[in-house]
Order: sequence, then C-alpha cells, then structure tokens
Amino acid sequence: MAKIQLFNASFPKLEGIPDVPDFFKNAKYLFPEYLSRKIYSRSKRPGFYIYEQENALGAHVGLIALIHIEDYLKGKVVKHELTLSTKEEIMLGLLDERKAMIKPTVLTYPHVPAILDLLMKIKKESDPVFTTHFSKAMHRYWEVKDGQAVKKLTKLFRNHIPLTYIGDGHHRAATTAIRYHELKAANPNHTGNEYYNYLLSTFFDTSQLKIYEFNRVVTTLNSHNPESLKKRISKKFHLHESFEPVKPDAPYDIGMYLDNKWYRLSPKKKSMPKNGSLSDQLSISIWNKEILTDILGIEDPRSDTRIQYVEGPKGLDAIMKRVGKNSFAVGFSFYPVDLEDLMAVGRAGEIMPPKSTWFVPRMFNGMIVHEFK
Repeated sequence: MAKIQLFNASFPKLEGIPDVPDFFKNAKYLFPEYLSRKIYSRSKRPGFYIYEQENALGAHVGLIALIHIEDYLKGKVVKHELTLSTKEEIMLGLLDERKAMIKPTVLTYPHVPAILDLLMKIKKESDPVFTTHFSKAMHRYWEVKDGQAVKKLTKLFRNHIPLTYIGDGHHRAATTAIRYHELKAANPNHTGNEYYNYLLSTFFDTSQLKIYEFNRVVTTLNSHNPESLKKRISKKFHLHESFEPVKPDAPYDIGMYLDNKWYRLSPKKKSMPKNGSLSDQLSISIWNKEILTDILGIEDPRSDTRIQYVEGPKGLDAIMKRVGKNSFAVGFSFYPVDLEDLMAVGRAGEIMPPKSTWFVPRMFNGMIVHEFK
C-alpha cells in the first residue's frame, strides 16, 4: 500500500529574479549557487502539496509528497524502463552537490475518485502558495494545511493504491535507491526516517495524465535507396502511399515519411509475434525488430546516434523537418501506447522498449524542492 510522507518544501523567491524562465532553465546546472544565494525559502512545517499544471492540453492536478524508497525496492513503485549506470553516476554526483531533490519523480495510479475529489475541494477552498508561468504553462501549488485532510489523504493512499507506476523519472528513482543503500550502510544509527529514505514524487491518477507517442527519425537507409527500402519493408508490412501525413489511428498502424512522401504501414501476419512477452506485442517492438534492426541495421536503439526521437506533441511537421535536412533519412510515426498496457508490462516485470512513451504533464527543475535537512 502506498504510504505517503509529509515534507518541508522549498520554493524560489521569484520577486528578486529578473528573468524567471532563464532561472528555471538553468536550475539543473546552477541550483547549488541558487541555494548559496538564499533564493529558496523552506516551509516551517511539513506538509503535502497539490500541484496543478495548466497548459494547451488542459489542467492536470496531482499530489506532491515523499514516498519511502523501500516501496520502490520492494516493487510497489513499478518501473518499466532500464536505466544507464553512467547516468546514475552523474545523478549521484548531482544529488551530493545539490543536497536536495529539485525535480519530483512522476508516479501514476488507477483513478480513485475520492482522492481527486478531495484534491479539487482543497484547491478550490484555498489560495496557492506558489504560482509561476514557465514553458508555455501555468504552475500552481497549494499547501494541504488542514490536519484532517492530511489524515484522509494518507488513509486513501494507504487503502486504495497498492501500486504506483513510474511515468517519468526512472533514473531519479534508481539513483535515490543507490544513495539510500550507501548512506544506510554508513549510518550505524539508521532509523528509516532520515532524508535519504525518501523519493520526492508527484502522484497523478490516470485521468490526469496523457501518454503521447515517441516518433522516430533514422539518419541512415543502410545502403538502400528509397525504392529498395520500400521493397524490403513491403515484404514484412502492408505498405500504402498516403497523400497526407500519417498520424496512426490504431495500435499497429505506423506512418513512414520517405523521399518527401508519406506511407501507411501495418505488419503482415508473419511479422506479428506469435508468443512472447507483453512488451514484444507492442507496435514499437515489432518496428524495432523488423525494420530498425533487420532492415536499417541498428542493433541498439538506446545508444545508436543514428536514431533521433521526436516527442509526439511536436507533431508530424517535426518529423518532416528533420528528414528534410538529411537525404539519407526516414521518419516514422506511431500510435501512443495505452496506459493500461504500460501498467500491465510493469506488473509483469517486463521492460518497455526505449523511448516508447512521452508523458504530459512534465515536471521541471527547481520549482518545488526537497532539501536534505
């Protein structure tokens, strides 16, 4: 069961900052300097915080709290991506340098009406404690002050949310777990309540999150010309030219932009996996195997620089622009992964293909901070 924990939040004092967007853009790199300049003000009492992000897609509301890293280690916080040890090492150094968590990990859970109703009620009845505009969105934070509301939220999470799922922040969670093991081993008086036991998290239920596709541009045709590439692909996929850009409208539809033309692809029966893992059944997994590896010659999509990832909200124009800059490039558009499928993959202990989901809303560095005190 999800056991959420209160914390003392720190917010920046923006009234003395001449360029707020620049401040948040550089928080990732300059946070220790910001802290030394006493730009942040830390709350005197621990609490929960309601977060709302209002962007072009609408308003998204969630709860910011700490969760014990043991929940992650025991599988109650479900992951679905692999992490890179090199990135973990970098982030461990940043944690030590910053002495704070400056960006919450995004966790999601199946919709519980009573939780969302309570968050909306609290939000409606009080004023935000911090508000700012950044990255084409309004960001608002409310402190949950009422003791009864704190108790009710704690009980609702404990009784109704057995599992949470990482939406964004796999490396943040993994790095926190590594640091937890190190500091616990070095502390003979470890109690389980020290700051290093907790992960700063934003909890959005599934009604407040949207998953977009991660489209691809590949900057090699692997010795093919456009015609020979189409011929190879047509052995594995049904291929039809489209007179308009292809935004797939079904799970196994794939769009392809090649030589200034769009094509609609769908896997032939022989290309569909007959068995295997849940992750293997996803269209992006089929594309990885049948096109990216077998035809375009890219074995590792996690590290090969010839593959570029284009976030779904950027639209199909972004694919066309990137392909247009390289005569040996081809672009692909995908149908977004269903959130239920993602959660099923996580529960099965499987791993999603790299860069297969783009979650909205996104969290940003330096807005709400958990200082290590």
